[in-house]
Amino acid sequence: MSKQIAIIKIHESCTLDDENKFKKCDQECECSDDSCPNVCERKECPETCSSNKKNGCQNQKFRNYGIGIKKTKKSKDVKAPELTKPNVEIRETRGKGRGLYATKFIQTGDFVIPFTGEYISKEEKVKRFEEYGAKMMEAYMLDSGNHTIDATEFGNQAKYINHSCDPNLVAEQWKLHMMPKNLNYIAFIAEKDIFEGEELTFNYRLSRDDSCNIECKCGSSNCSGLVGKKENVGKDGEVKKNGSKKRKMMEADVEVGLKKTVKRRR
Repeated sequence: MSKQIAIIKIHESCTLDDENKFKKCDQECECSDDSCPNVCERKECPETCSSNKKNGCQNQKFRNYGIGIKKTKKSKDVKAPELTKPNVEIRETRGKGRGLYATKFIQTGDFVIPFTGEYISKEEKVKRFEEYGAKMMEAYMLDSGNHTIDATEFGNQAKYINHSCDPNLVAEQWKLHMMPKNLNYIAFIAEKDIFEGEELTFNYRLSRDDSCNIECKCGSSNCSGLVGKKENVGKDGEVKKNGSKKRKMMEADVEVGLKKTVKRRR
């Protein structure tokens, strides 16, 4: 299923002097919540960040997953750092295909998993979507700034996150230090406490036409009946099922505006 991420809004308390400039954190900064200038503007701190000498910089989540690390030749005596493994697993759902589930308790505000894949142009996205459709394949794509992240063949577990009208995750766009300025990286953040065994979901907010509606099976109390915005449900309230995988491209304007409350990022 094709999904599109909207441009992220900067937290109201942030002062954005230069979109691509990374701030230097002082030694008292824990880099764990919006009091950190980089976290506030959704930028990962540089690898050289010397904040919080006791616990170290807490704003290195993408790097801990192996994303944004410059590949250099290392000595045989130097061990590669152990990468973070997300506390998730892929399972079969009831009537929704595969989904992603938490394998341990996840607290509100925690960094859950990044969305990875190939960065391609919008023109290439249209071409690939047609190719996937011709092969009766599901297309897993997220639009991020001027690019699209195609996770269909080379993405991580995040591509199996299903839609819900009452989601427990929110998608955020981040900038990474020393990476191309025009690339935005996607992180899924816990919007509420998530318990072990609970399915991970976010709201696709698909924009669609009446000829291509998808029945929503999230089961939440506020379910609109169709995957997407409530206001897009037909006036007659009819839920039209679409069993074909070869369907029209649908775009989502996923709301990724930040909460006004300061949340610690784990």
